[in-house]
Amino acid sequence: MDERRLPSERLTPERVERGMVGEAYTSICLERSTKLVMAWHLGKRDRVSTEDFVSKIRWATATARFDVNTGGFQPYETAIDAGLYDRANHAAVVKMFHTVSAVVPESYRPAKFRISRQGCHQR
Repeated sequence: MDERRLPSERLTPERVERGMVGEAYTSICLERSTKLVMAWHLGKRDRVSTEDFVSKIRWATATARFDVNTGGFQPYETAIDAGLYDRANHAAVVKMFHTVSAVVPESYRPAKFRISRQGCHQR
């Protein structure tokens, strides 16, 4: 019989030590015109997960040149330079938002979009 455990029982020191608890991020590579998911990765927001994701993109794509747009997370630049150096042009899109200081803490109001800056890196 499969015994179900409470979440507090699954949080063991061994699982914490092995990095099996905490935040997880989903990375998705979409083809621009068809919206086909070319690759995806679930993992930590770190260099190792980023490199794993980029290697999945390399495996899923042809050798023709294509554009890659990412956020400003620094490991993207080095992972794409190393893993897709022969086929990808990389651009980092960084969005800046206004913050509203007179917002009641109990209410949620999204910040107003201010500016978008795009840095391009081509080989």
